[in-house]
Amino acid sequence: MPRDDGITMEITEKALEVVSMLVSGTDETNEKIRREICSNGIAVNDIRSILEKGHMYNKLKVPATKILTELSLDTFTQPTLGLDGVAIFINYLMGILFAAANVSEELKNTAGEALAVLAMDNANCMRIMNFSRETIQLLTDMIPMENARLYQTAIAQLLMQLCANSNPAEREHLKTNLHEVLKVICNVEQAENANQVGSLQHNSGPQQAANTNQAGSSQHNTDQQQAANANQVGSPQHNSGQQQAANANQVGSSQHNSGQQQAANTNQIGFLQHNPVWALFSWSLYCLNSFLGPRHTHAANRNNPSDNLPAVAQLEGAKRKSLAAFLGLTMQICDKPEINPNDFDNALALIPLSMDDFVDKLNHIIEQCKGHAFDSLEGKGPSVEYLIIIKTVTKLCTWMMQRKPDCITVFQNRNTSTKLQGALEDMRDLELGILLTGSTRDMDNYQTLSTIVGVARQMMDANVQV
Repeated sequence: MPRDDGITMEITEKALEVVSMLVSGTDETNEKIRREICSNGIAVNDIRSILEKGHMYNKLKVPATKILTELSLDTFTQPTLGLDGVAIFINYLMGILFAAANVSEELKNTAGEALAVLAMDNANCMRIMNFSRETIQLLTDMIPMENARLYQTAIAQLLMQLCANSNPAEREHLKTNLHEVLKVICNVEQAENANQVGSLQHNSGPQQAANTNQAGSSQHNTDQQQAANANQVGSPQHNSGQQQAANANQVGSSQHNSGQQQAANTNQIGFLQHNPVWALFSWSLYCLNSFLGPRHTHAANRNNPSDNLPAVAQLEGAKRKSLAAFLGLTMQICDKPEINPNDFDNALALIPLSMDDFVDKLNHIIEQCKGHAFDSLEGKGPSVEYLIIIKTVTKLCTWMMQRKPDCITVFQNRNTSTKLQGALEDMRDLELGILLTGSTRDMDNYQTLSTIVGVARQMMDANVQV
């Protein structure tokens, strides 16, 4: 272990950060590095022992946590850690997340993201839930806390996983706090600083978030709903076990709360950050877009002239992650039999917002995603989070219209159908990249944005007077 002097600590921190980057990924080099670390039991034990140190070692705990998370997810290195080793690691992470003092926001955020990834495995999910009889309640109560703003997104990501395996009492608590979740969606600015401290590379838009396809209708397109895991393109190495049970998109079904299925349907596009083909596609598409300049087509601004809306600013990275995570959590909460139309109305009233105002907020989110599949703010290629957000917003619209048919008129009056069609056109290239870089197995249960939007628009456009 490093000495406590500042220079040695700084050198050790940088060394651990390099290792954490080297172990993240799915190519052969990353795999060899992970195996090399685990072949030397001393190295693993040294890294693990860092978490047992006091708060003076907090900066070392961040990269150490990322390294151990990657080792816990690798099907080859996981047995080296052992079930007890993974369980102990989870307990450390829970202790960090719930610590009252001497833990930095960055470390809490890293612990929350790590737990969200680990919870994709059903056994790990149960270990997390069994940490305390009130795990879900404690996490839910943290959402509105001012001092939890910087790791608020990680909490939402973790709750998405746990929600699927929750019991009726826990779901009741989630329902009671639905308004706090909707507050973040309706006012993304309040989460502007959330998740600024860097996320696990594993945890791309999905860890962020988002359970994109768990709002399917049991009354419309049943076959599509059962295959509605729009985000099941996760790494075969990290997500092989949980993806087999990932088709949980049956809102009206008495079987849609099977827990294991819904837990595995969240945040499974992690391979996009690791996949070298996707990286090349992303970079090439971005360069082409930069060379040609912004597209000035009839699709550039599809606002109805009567909307008279100002130009909508692009979502920054932290806001995208927060929005994707909380939209996904909203769908997890709503996709439960305990939620009825009156509960949703009550949640809006507590914000307070009218239904018209809430639909306006959803429309604004759609506008923020339109035309911004390329992350021009951060000089990067296509951002998958935009696609996740649009899919989840569309699913939420569908859920609302199914449960509250009277709100269909609100969507019609607000021209939401046209806005969704515009977003669909803007996202075609981005989704094409996902389809081209995903394996055949990954695509088996993939539901395209056009399918999701088609269901929503069919309901919105019904009985519209032309």
